[in-house]
Amino acid sequence: MWKYIGLLITAVVHISLSAQEYYPDETKWTEIRLDTMKYDTWFFKIGDDWIPNFETVQYLVSGDYYQPYSEYTVTYKCVYTSSNEWSDSLTLLVLEDKYGIQANVPRFNENGLIWFPGTAYVFDGWTVGMTLHYQDIEEANVPSIPAVGMEKYGMVEDIKTGMFGGVRPLSYVDLNGVRIIRGIGVTTWNDGECLFGPVNPYQIIRSDMEPDVRHYRSMLVHFERGGEVLYDVWPSPDGTGVESPLATSPRGADDAIYDLQGRRLNAAPNRGLYIQGGKMRMAW
Repeated sequence: MWKYIGLLITAVVHISLSAQEYYPDETKWTEIRLDTMKYDTWFFKIGDDWIPNFETVQYLVSGDYYQPYSEYTVTYKCVYTSSNEWSDSLTLLVLEDKYGIQANVPRFNENGLIWFPGTAYVFDGWTVGMTLHYQDIEEANVPSIPAVGMEKYGMVEDIKTGMFGGVRPLSYVDLNGVRIIRGIGVTTWNDGECLFGPVNPYQIIRSDMEPDVRHYRSMLVHFERGGEVLYDVWPSPDGTGVESPLATSPRGADDAIYDLQGRRLNAAPNRGLYIQGGKMRMAW
């Protein structure tokens, strides 16, 4: 099936709006991924130190990609990913328009750019009784059933508001075990990506469209937009739940700097996550 998918990807038919409201330039987020084939918990303990079992994946929105068609141009936001698997790689193109948020995986070959799009969210106009949908990248591009595959997160029964370690409260809904925060996205997912989890872009991103043999649990731990930290929730090292890295840490309050493997550093890294003063910190 996979070898035919790229041949039937069709152009987006909307008149473009630039993806600026929810994922403008310099929007950043961090996800952690746990390989559940190997680990049961986010951390393990050696002596007095908690060592993470998870992989850390960072995302940065930077720049536009313009796709011209005969009568209009579609504008996407470029999302770059940095992790052990990728280094500053362009992995996603995000489209925002009146129809919602679309996550696209770009693939370049001798014929140019091939699209793998899937609809992720509708953030506007949330009301009780509204059904929220998504469109899986794989199902949306199955040759025998082109441009279908709408799935339901569920029907909105209650729109809640809460603080998630950021500077202000956020609206969210819980639908069939999936939490969606307005303007951000899905916060946990039982697969290799979190924020656009049900859309399954990770299935295309990670390899040449071969199934991933690993089994993941993913968690959004940090999200910032416009210089504001909106979401900052991390798993608790002792396994009792989740907490902000600003909460108390098992390391104590010294100012020593450590990497995520518990090794002491002479200085903070220029990029990535580290621990200082008992707090998880991030350098971009």
